[in-house]
Amino acid sequence: MILYKIIGSVLLLTSSLAAGISITAAMKKRIAQLEALISFISHINNVIDSFRTPVKEIFENYKNPVLEQCGFIDSLKMRGWESAIDTLILGSEREYIIEFGKSLGHGYTDEQIKLCEYTRKKLEITLAELKGKYQSNSKMYRAFCFLGSLSAILILI
Repeated sequence: MILYKIIGSVLLLTSSLAAGISITAAMKKRIAQLEALISFISHINNVIDSFRTPVKEIFENYKNPVLEQCGFIDSLKMRGWESAIDTLILGSEREYIIEFGKSLGHGYTDEQIKLCEYTRKKLEITLAELKGKYQSNSKMYRAFCFLGSLSAILILI
């Protein structure tokens, strides 16, 4: 009987610790995707400003390992901006990123450059907030999951 309690306790502790690690890994992945998206928008801005390249050509020639890994680049090339956005882990910033994609390629060069700069700045603010939350909360998520399971074990034993 004691052996079953020990095995159950170990399983409960490891699964809850894995849950905490999973939560922090998802936050880290979201940060990496936002950084890659900011880089992509900066690239769009620079190419439009320097070469006046059409948006479709910019999409065809861009490479980024983070965006390629989540399927953003392939989805962007095949199905368009909104489908590509669905491949990312996004929060409240999703709406203005979709609006950015709808407006991209329509209007004069100066308008496109301003649109890219505006969206990039908003994403940088969101990224800074998210990094702050990650720094302050990542250890807490793991600890809460671990301590929650530990308290459940103590109650059950």
